[in-house]
Amino acid sequence: MAGWVTGMPTAKQQMEAKYAEAAERFARVLHAVERSSQARLNKLLQLLPSERIAHFADPLLTRADALRLTRSLRTDLSSRRHYRAPLAARVNAIFKRIQIGRLFSSTTLLFLTMASIYSFIAWHNTAHLAAIARPIDIPFVYPDGSTRKLRMGTDKPWQLLRIRGNHAALRLWFPGQGYQEIEVPSEIIIRP
Repeated sequence: MAGWVTGMPTAKQQMEAKYAEAAERFARVLHAVERSSQARLNKLLQLLPSERIAHFADPLLTRADALRLTRSLRTDLSSRRHYRAPLAARVNAIFKRIQIGRLFSSTTLLFLTMASIYSFIAWHNTAHLAAIARPIDIPFVYPDGSTRKLRMGTDKPWQLLRIRGNHAALRLWFPGQGYQEIEVPSEIIIRP
């Protein structure tokens, strides 16, 4: 009470004055830090996006300004046009991606070898078209045991299976019976 009477501030008033002064100094420092951070952000925003990336963890930026820097990078990088590589570079990248060297592994080579062998056997056993030089009558035995003469003319090609010595094997289709092989003299065959 004595301090109030004499005009001297009390301890409480002194403490409140010190807190008010500290709060004012804190506000000034905070404002100075924000101004400094804003100035730093303005300088960084003038840099290229590739240079701005290095300043993500800049200690001179406040959290809000660091977030603005991140958003500016995201905006700049997403609005850019995507670079399209030339065709040769894209094809080269595809070959690297699928690892073209793996195509020549032992398993692949074995598969290709077996496929080639089977293809050759299939081609070899497939009949080829051939013509005959003159008409010929061939005795043909039907599945029921009857024998009939089959007239082969020169008007159409015939399916030649093979020629061995003096005989050539031709393949004919008979409805209801399927393919039948007949032998003819090889000298009447005109090779394709």
